[in-house]
Amino acid sequence: MLFHCKGDYQVELRILGYQFPGDTSGGWDSNWLRVYIGVKAGTGKRESADPALTTWELARVAAWFEGLARGEAPHGTEMTFTEPDLSFGLRNDAQDRIKQVRIGLNRNWNLESGVTFLDIDADMEELLRISRGLKEELGKFPERKPAAHGGIAG
Repeated sequence: MLFHCKGDYQVELRILGYQFPGDTSGGWDSNWLRVYIGVKAGTGKRESADPALTTWELARVAAWFEGLARGEAPHGTEMTFTEPDLSFGLRNDAQDRIKQVRIGLNRNWNLESGVTFLDIDADMEELLRISRGLKEELGKFPERKPAAHGGIAG
């Protein structure tokens, strides 16, 4: 998933896999995702791959962007996650035709001059593209749910 940001920046977000691929229990650990984050700018590229989101958090981000596309006011203007590697925030009113979305990166990124955030101006079409791209990423590594334990107690 590629985000086209102001200032000729690009942020790539891609799911690499489950952090614990062998854990299919459906619990917290089995739903951690290894996330590739790459930031490209005129000065070069920085990248990392870390367990930055859970399946539930990624689904929430996709729904958040889809809601913005429909003009729905989010429950909160900033979306943060268990790991502080990434955040998303709405910088203007959800009813505005062009939404101003801020992507926050943790302070270890220190892009040019200590920049730790990048901004996007997105219309409905772009917001839907982002939401679909995030859902596609999640589709490759869906939520793992606890197995139903059937049987008759005896």
